Amino acid sequence: MGRLKTVFLALVAATSVLMGCSNGDDGPCAGLNCGDHGTCDTSTDTCKCDANYAGSQCDFCADGYHDVGGQCMANSCNEDSDCDDGLGCNGQEKCIVGECLSGTAIECGPNASCTEPSGACQCDEGFVLIGENCVTGDCETDSDCDDGLFCNGAEECSDGTCVSHPFDCMENGHCDESAQACICDKGYTMEQDQCIAVLGIAGSWIDDWGSFHDITDATWVMDASVFHIASFDASADFLVAQNDGQNRWSPGLWSRFDWTFDESGDLYYCQIAYAAASESEALASDSADRTDLSAGCAGFGWSRLSERLDITGIWEDSWGYEQDISQSQWKSGDSIFHTSLFDNEQQYLLAQNDSNNQWNADKWSRFDWTQDAVGQLYYCQIAYDKDSEQDAMSATGADRQDLDTGCAGFSWSALYTRPAIVGTWLDDWGYEQNISRDSWTSGDSLFHITRVNNHLGYAVAHNDPDNQWNPGMWSRFDWTWDNDGELYYCQVVFDANSADAAEAVKSADRTDLQGGCSGFGWSHLSLSD
Repeated sequence: MGRLKTVFLALVAATSVLMGCSNGDDGPCAGLNCGDHGTCDTSTDTCKCDANYAGSQCDFCADGYHDVGGQCMANSCNEDSDCDDGLGCNGQEKCIVGECLSGTAIECGPNASCTEPSGACQCDEGFVLIGENCVTGDCETDSDCDDGLFCNGAEECSDGTCVSHPFDCMENGHCDESAQACICDKGYTMEQDQCIAVLGIAGSWIDDWGSFHDITDATWVMDASVFHIASFDASADFLVAQNDGQNRWSPGLWSRFDWTFDESGDLYYCQIAYAAASESEALASDSADRTDLSAGCAGFGWSRLSERLDITGIWEDSWGYEQDISQSQWKSGDSIFHTSLFDNEQQYLLAQNDSNNQWNADKWSRFDWTQDAVGQLYYCQIAYDKDSEQDAMSATGADRQDLDTGCAGFSWSALYTRPAIVGTWLDDWGYEQNISRDSWTSGDSLFHITRVNNHLGYAVAHNDPDNQWNPGMWSRFDWTWDNDGELYYCQVVFDANSADAAEAVKSADRTDLQGGCSGFGWSHLSLSD
């Protein structure tokens, strides 16, 4: 019996040493605690630490490592999985700019505990899940189980225990308590009781360099370049598109656009691929770095997209005054108003009057706009002398049902599209080019302007029926300026069958003033004396 007791005590002592604990006796490792990440080295009477750990009691992370949920992980990482410690209850670890950051610990509700490794909350023993709460589950009738939540479905009492029947919504959808219905997740829309992916950034935008972006589920139009969307991922925020065959750069090849939002909710995009040989090659392109908006777009900055003001352009009002409206200001004659905010849906903008304006300098204005039944644009400066932006916002809006007296008792002002190059010019052959708001007269030929795009620099016009050449057909005039600010124009088409056909013609090549006008040189215009 004494021999067995001796063997048992020896095993206990050995086990204590292996676990890094003191056995309380004098000798090697006496009083030494190596914690959970080290063992006692009896030859040196010190703790031998596990990999990645350091310290006299192995309770610190070694150089090059840091604590992530109680585990010493390497500082450097390339993706989130490099930081994963395999534990779910301490949250999802993230790789941010090459460094592992700890996750947020899962917090379960009353009567529930987090379980490893899934990190899911489960009711403690003796409790059942009803709705979002762990309750005792004892009941006599169905009403004892009712939690009052629509999305949890009908609760019933079965054999003295509450049982819930939550709604099972369609794929890519979820139950919304306020709507009391299944609705689609972000990036999806309901079609025939299914949640179909939609492009969440569809709309009209302007970037920080003034380029226009019109995005639909089918195309991304960037100024004069068109990209035909082949596929997109609403959850991963990217799309793949084929460059139009008429694009100036990389026609017919493939592009990939990534997008993201910053902490303020501002939208940014990166055309991370623009000349891929195929759709699959574009799809396989490396994603842009969404953690680095300054240089994460293949070494360049991401481009911010801002909602575009619907009525940007150069206009002529009913009295012949120029109204030059940009994203940032409204210039009316000699007065300038600096836009602070706008609402395209409600059709108004707020602006602070410039300090050099002759009237009401530094005050605040509100401009309302509307269209009549045929699409003619009108505006009303309903407020012009308010003390603050909030006062301008609170001003009573103009009456859009009364264009004659609905602007504070006055009529609304019509805005007519006007080419940016209105004036009387002479070309290099001595012919006069007289350009007005609604016509382009070239020598003896008259063209009635019906569409103007000052941003892209072109006008579409209907050839007068009395013209000698191509009467009744349609023309398109493109214009541009050289590096010295000299104006040039090109009648890129003169015999189109419709306005749409004329507008659809490929733009003249503005990089080649010698031969970019359908093989001919652009025509130089000088102001007539």
